[in-house]
Amino acid sequence: MEKKPKQQRINKDEINWNLYRIFIDVYEEGSLTVPAKRIGITRSAIAYHMRELSNRLGVKLFDANPYGLDPTNEAHNLYVKAKQASKILAEGELATQTFDQDSVAVIKMAMPSPVAAAISRKFFKDFSQKYKNIKFEFFQKNSLELLHHKKIDFMIEDEQIFKNYKFSFMEVFESELILIASKNFLKQNGLSEIMTKEQFLQQPIIGHKQFIDKFSDATGITIEPTILVQMTSMVTDFVSSDMGIGLHFGGLFEKINKDDNLVRIEIKDVPATRSQKFKTVCAYNEDALSKASKTFMEQLVKSMSRNV
Repeated sequence: MEKKPKQQRINKDEINWNLYRIFIDVYEEGSLTVPAKRIGITRSAIAYHMRELSNRLGVKLFDANPYGLDPTNEAHNLYVKAKQASKILAEGELATQTFDQDSVAVIKMAMPSPVAAAISRKFFKDFSQKYKNIKFEFFQKNSLELLHHKKIDFMIEDEQIFKNYKFSFMEVFESELILIASKNFLKQNGLSEIMTKEQFLQQPIIGHKQFIDKFSDATGITIEPTILVQMTSMVTDFVSSDMGIGLHFGGLFEKINKDDNLVRIEIKDVPATRSQKFKTVCAYNEDALSKASKTFMEQLVKSMSRNV
């Protein structure tokens, strides 16, 4: 019979908050290894801290399994309260941080190319001019893992990307996915702005893989792109050069189509792509958010609400 940890008498003034932060990491990861790498200490040190917490509380917190750790019922109950306390502490830290135009900080973010193209360059320019001592670091590879391990401040992406993660979110904008073509391309190929599915499938298609997949999911039409791009701005360039039909952000398209050379395309008897909405959000860890990053996200959301 396994020996139950002997409970120690806990003085509320001697609570070790670091133990609870580590406990939250272990609980969420179901592992000692990942928190150890994140914090920068050994796996055995994490195990020691969990034994210490278990002894302080007089309960068993985890059971070992072939793949990691299973939390006990006591651990479940503790996690709920510890997470609430962590949120309160994070809010307190955030509230006491000072941040003004002279503040020095580094904002680390991940932002995939199609989203970056939708965000106004003017916003970055204005923010950088206002907060002259803020530096930016952009990440693309392994972005989700970097955010999950709190190596970056936030990530801007389609909300569906984060469905398996426990992040906090701030909505940046909601947009629609549309098809566009140049008037010259339509004229050269004897097409109109409303075409049949067969006509559409015979045309060169230009887009980012993320948008191609969304289009296929929304319409049931499987397409092989002729030109696969990494940036939405490249879609505009290729379509403007009469090279095919492109997939684009609805709100952004209205802004960039100043010469009125580009038009929206509709496909007969197919659900209108313009009715397919998707949300782009800032995902972040609530307990690891700096005042600088929070300010950036809030001002970005305000800017995008006016522009997209």
